[in-house]
Amino acid sequence: MAKASMKRKPAVTERPLLEGGFEAVALAEVLEATALGRQPITVEVRDDRQGVLGSIRLKGGMVVGAETPAARGKEAFASLMGDRRARSYVARQVPVAAGEAARPVGPLQELLSAPSPDAHRAAIKESWSRVTPILDTAVDLFYKRLFELRPDLRALFPADMTEQKKKLGATLGFVVGSLDWPARDWAHEQDPKTDLFLAVLSLGQRHRTSYAVKDEHYGPVGEALLWTLEQGLGDAFQGLTREAWTHAYRLLSTTMKLSGGLVQGGRS
Repeated sequence: MAKASMKRKPAVTERPLLEGGFEAVALAEVLEATALGRQPITVEVRDDRQGVLGSIRLKGGMVVGAETPAARGKEAFASLMGDRRARSYVARQVPVAAGEAARPVGPLQELLSAPSPDAHRAAIKESWSRVTPILDTAVDLFYKRLFELRPDLRALFPADMTEQKKKLGATLGFVVGSLDWPARDWAHEQDPKTDLFLAVLSLGQRHRTSYAVKDEHYGPVGEALLWTLEQGLGDAFQGLTREAWTHAYRLLSTTMKLSGGLVQGGRS
């Protein structure tokens, strides 16, 4: 790809799914968020004049391609991650070419020098199996703790919390179930309607537009969730298990915050 075309126009023409700036979210966080699902996502990195510095293509936590005007593959990925000119991103759902799927650049977590997701997913699945028998109590504890931390948030919820509590339990179950796939299955197709990344983006958008949820609210929600898990699991909520839930919530909350850049009509 010629340098001029990289600077003047996007590398792909599909309608954007997401767009935003790096003032509040880092490129690594945007890339990690896409790994919640298995949709093929191309993330363009742009400078302050909207010139395209390069692009990174991902599917299910695998970097299947990366390019800048001067490099491709791992070299291009490293260049984009450290490019101080980067100011914004545009993300699109773009099918992965057969050649890229056969010769991917490498696992995202490995390229970011982060732990493999498989151990985290196993820890979440195992610990959740201990929570499900006491789910109603756990949900009660969660909301009690949340409103202790932020009494002002009570006004965002209905007076009768019965249905809300059922929704939370169902949502957590969906999240845990949707995370239950090994990293080696990154190339498997995923129905967009059940893809966790897209589902959480949509959930974040609904929370933002219908319930007036702000980015600042995700901090106390995460604190209340981790506290609840600790109360329910006791000593089992230590080490890898705490690390896994903390990391998962960070990715989920980041994705919900990214919904502020959700392009209307960007999803089919």
